[in-house]
Formats: sequence, C-alpha cells, structure tokens
Amino acid sequence: MSEKKNLMTRAVSTSGGAKADFKKSFTAADTSPKKQLTIKLDEARHRKLKTYASQNGTTITDLISGYIDNL
Repeated sequence: MSEKKNLMTRAVSTSGGAKADFKKSFTAADTSPKKQLTIKLDEARHRKLKTYASQNGTTITDLISGYIDNL
C-alpha cells in the first residue's frame, strides 16, 4: 500500500521570511463552525492577492476575514 502525501502542509522556509500558517487558516480561537466561501478570480488577481498575503505574513483567508470585519 502506498503512503499518501499530505498536500495540506507547506515546507518550512529557512530564509527567515514570514510565512503564512496554512493550518491556522482552518482553525480558530473559538470552536464555532466555519463556512466556506468560494470565489472565482482571474489568474492575475489571484496571483496579486496571494503575493500580497505572502509578503505580509498572512493568508488570503485572514485578509478576506479582516476586510469583512471592517464592513
């Protein structure tokens, strides 16, 4: 039986740059149920959003959640 790879984890960077914590995106301080939001973005917008999140040491989920909280 072949061993399955866990595709939900990210390799740890040794470059010292801040990296978003993928597992943190799916866990919260509280235990309330979470809803999933699906949106369609063109490739350029997705790349821009992902790059921004990475450069700021956060996740796309945290960016969107923060925006919604400020509404």
